[in-house]
Amino acid sequence: MATMKPLTPVRACTLLVVLIALSLWRLDYRRSVVLRSFIENRLTSRYDLIEIYCTRYQVNPALYASVIAGELLCNWNELDLSDDLRAAIGADASLGFGQMRLSTANWLEQNYASLLDLSTSASRLELLERLRNDTTNIQYTVVYIHLIQREFLSVGIQVPTPVQLGSWYARGIDRDSIRIDSEYVNSVGRAAGKYFSSSLINR
Repeated sequence: MATMKPLTPVRACTLLVVLIALSLWRLDYRRSVVLRSFIENRLTSRYDLIEIYCTRYQVNPALYASVIAGELLCNWNELDLSDDLRAAIGADASLGFGQMRLSTANWLEQNYASLLDLSTSASRLELLERLRNDTTNIQYTVVYIHLIQREFLSVGIQVPTPVQLGSWYARGIDRDSIRIDSEYVNSVGRAAGKYFSSSLINR
């Protein structure tokens, strides 16, 4: 009858590392499945608003949905649950449906109030409330993507890809020093591209 070899410290450590890695992979996989379901529900529940504002600002609704999905897939986590509190005490947090930063929303209001067709927020608190509201958040984020499209048009690209839009949505165009680079890609852009290719939303 074969006898089992004793577990050496090295083999024990190797086995422990493998078990920990497997456990973390399973947790990450479960989180990914839950997050994707959350994103699908979030997008489909507000698709009527998405279509209204995308039609108004000439943005493909599926492109918009893919960019927002990419942003959420890469950057949303449990800490985002405290963003309202962080914003209330002065942080430049990302808020609401499309995870827009307060500074970006303020930049939009200061520079593109006529495009938004809204008066400038009278206070930081009012701006917070606008970003917490799905309707105005979707409007602001659609306008922002519309402006990113205009930046691409200025360098000769009429229809930017989901990867390009997602990358620049994450990087931001709300700084004077920023100039569009069509070759720039980041994780949000790659996630947006994958989501667009596999999206269940009708195009």
